[in-house]
Amino acid sequence: MKKIVAIILLILLSNCQKTETELEFEKKVMNEIFIDLIDSIYVDSRTMKIPSPVFENGISDSLKTKNLKEYKKYLNEREKKIIKIKNDTNRVVLAIYDTISKIIDKPEYKIKLSQLSKSDKYIFMYYSEFPIGRKKWTTNYPFHFGGTIFLSRIKFNENKDSGELSVGIGYYDQDEQGFDVYIKKDIDNKWIIEKIIGTWIS
Repeated sequence: MKKIVAIILLILLSNCQKTETELEFEKKVMNEIFIDLIDSIYVDSRTMKIPSPVFENGISDSLKTKNLKEYKKYLNEREKKIIKIKNDTNRVVLAIYDTISKIIDKPEYKIKLSQLSKSDKYIFMYYSEFPIGRKKWTTNYPFHFGGTIFLSRIKFNENKDSGELSVGIGYYDQDEQGFDVYIKKDIDNKWIIEKIIGTWIS
């Protein structure tokens, strides 16, 4: 009986060690692609293109001319602001969801921001460090709050040389995007982003 119990405990211990090893492998891959991933999906909302004005039917030509003149003036001022923003060396703060979301048989786990690669463009903070709801967007911070980032677990292929994960980015309550991100090892055995496909917008 003792021998059977010992065998069972050994099997359970072996399975635990395997799971931990797989998770540690996944964390290393996430760390390796993390900054490239953020660079690939993040757009500073302050520099996003704005749509051209649409003039209502029936307004006079003089009013159209006046509106276009004001619009061009606005665009010139905006271009100056964008140049200033792009030359700003202050890092953008991004709120990362505290947990990496589960997929199928892989449970969620708490992300450790201190273990992620450092960036000279971003500062990463936990989502839970920000106010709840819309207040997170309306609060006056002593930094530029760039948005929120959601990440899922990585689903690897059998050979562990390619994988897929889901990513979401939010710029405001009703301004969010989702992506499927495909990653793989290159010829130098380095993990790279193969392609990104947009999946939803809200």
